[in-house]
Amino acid sequence: MRTSRSTFVLLLAAVALAAVTAPVGAQEKEAPPAAPRPKLAVALFHWNVQYIAGDRKSEDAILNDSLRGALEFLDANPEFKADFEIQAWGLEAMAERFPDLLALWKKLAERGQIELIVGHYSDQLFYAYPRRDMERSLELSARVLARVGLSRSALFSGQEMQWAPGLVTLLPDHGYRAIVATSALGYYRDLPEALYTFALDGQEMEVLNAGGRKDYPFLEWAWAFYDDGETFNTFTTVNKFKRVAGVEAKSIARFRDLAGKGFRFVHISELTAALRAGLGAPARLPYVPEANWHMDKSIGPYTWMGKALMPTEEDGRVRALPFQARAEVLLGDVFASHGAGPGWGPLLLSEVSDSSGWRPFPVETEYTPARAAEAVAQAGAFLPERLDAAAEILDDPETTGVDAAGERGPRRLLVRTRPGKGRVTEIAGRPLGAVKEVPAARLSAGFTVEGCPADVRVTMLLPGLHQVDVSVTPPEAGKGKWEAAISFPLTARPAYSPSLAEHLSVEVPGDLSHDPVLPLTNGYIRVGEHVAVIKDCSVRHVAAHWERNRDRIVFREEFTARTREAAFRFLEVDTRRFDPVEVANAINVWPTFAARRDPGQGWRWTRLSPESLARFGVVTARE
Repeated sequence: MRTSRSTFVLLLAAVALAAVTAPVGAQEKEAPPAAPRPKLAVALFHWNVQYIAGDRKSEDAILNDSLRGALEFLDANPEFKADFEIQAWGLEAMAERFPDLLALWKKLAERGQIELIVGHYSDQLFYAYPRRDMERSLELSARVLARVGLSRSALFSGQEMQWAPGLVTLLPDHGYRAIVATSALGYYRDLPEALYTFALDGQEMEVLNAGGRKDYPFLEWAWAFYDDGETFNTFTTVNKFKRVAGVEAKSIARFRDLAGKGFRFVHISELTAALRAGLGAPARLPYVPEANWHMDKSIGPYTWMGKALMPTEEDGRVRALPFQARAEVLLGDVFASHGAGPGWGPLLLSEVSDSSGWRPFPVETEYTPARAAEAVAQAGAFLPERLDAAAEILDDPETTGVDAAGERGPRRLLVRTRPGKGRVTEIAGRPLGAVKEVPAARLSAGFTVEGCPADVRVTMLLPGLHQVDVSVTPPEAGKGKWEAAISFPLTARPAYSPSLAEHLSVEVPGDLSHDPVLPLTNGYIRVGEHVAVIKDCSVRHVAAHWERNRDRIVFREEFTARTREAAFRFLEVDTRRFDPVEVANAINVWPTFAARRDPGQGWRWTRLSPESLARFGVVTARE
């Protein structure tokens, strides 16, 4: 609480008067010594059992060698505490493969040495995929925790220390209170404090800034460890996650050094409570777009969504595959009795960050396609019987008022995956007439494709709604790495839907320290007063760069020599005619399907393209 100047003067006068009028003996008494300032040490081990996604030997070594070594260190030193963050799938693997390791973990948890952080089922690139996927991830994680008999804390920390503004609109409903955020938030803003609050859409959470101030009048704190857990005692991929005595000894020395300096080891939840008590009201964190650790190296999401570091990488295609698969899984959700149909487990595994990004191995770039195909297969096996049941309901006279006795002709159903009533309806009549191709000049002036030859096709779906298909090829055959940069002119402050909050449209601040790079989970970004662009994430899913010095939004992807052609799809929207967020969510977040069953044949279903969404009246103009 702050004190006014006049109040402060009165307090000084009162103290002086008390000193003059007090008895001599009382004046000679020494004041009791001030209580020592607390010194707290914390440690955050980020364990990623999908460090090399799809490699079983690495998974086992991480669990049975590196993780076991860290647990044994804590077991032998009960004075130390640590926070262990791990994906729920990793706990599942540990319980199945190394039950004695799970027993040791439980022992340390019961002894108060380990605080468990679980933020997702798979080590997903969650800021690149819609909110529903993260909701399902948290639900699956809760079920895994119940099965293995562990409880997590109310702290959230994610793979690659991802930060997404929409986290604060989602996590409180799942029992989280605070987010441990990477120091790389400082890439965009000067953030000196250790604890902030962040608010969005009427909700707020505390945010621990890992790189924030360590020295307060009421508290001093320090990191004993803050890294991939595997680096505590291994050279990670270099020595295949086998323990190295020298590495482990150096890590342990940091713990002992802090203890020798009088630091008391606590959990991160205890640290945030102490900071909260000392600060009273933490400062409000200004808006920071999506971020992750090592921002200076990764340029935000670009490393995972556009940059090619290895010969087998093709980020845009790999990141689009889960969008294709999630459509099928969402279709299964429509007919599931408890809301979640089959396929979510492999789908969330397919969204793993390490299938692109920091120099992925070939097994990792193959991991996402394989898991996405598995998700589609599970949903596909589930759907025919449910579609039959839906058709019977539509035939029921008590439901529809139509007597459907006898054999019917072809059945054609329109199925919307967005939650709500009337998701399954009969397709009556014929769709609207075919759309027509129009000259590319109809697009906003300044649209360009740079870095490679390109074929651009523009189709008017409806007045004010144009589809832009871009096909790119290498500049010259056999010349190695190449790039495509597709740019739209910017004539107004850009706005977008933050990751995990696709229902919102938020202006991107213009005072950030670096040009922002945005994942666009629903594809939407406003580029003009009445113009928005929507990326079709199921065709190619790359990040958007706001190049402020050139007043443009750029979708950039690097390719290696193995990629001979790539296709992108965008929509340019007149926002006076259409709600761009609604259109974006209809295309990328809540797809719609047409299902058909001919007499004597099985069901076939097709996801509606943007063109079909317009033809079937799913996407309509403002009234």
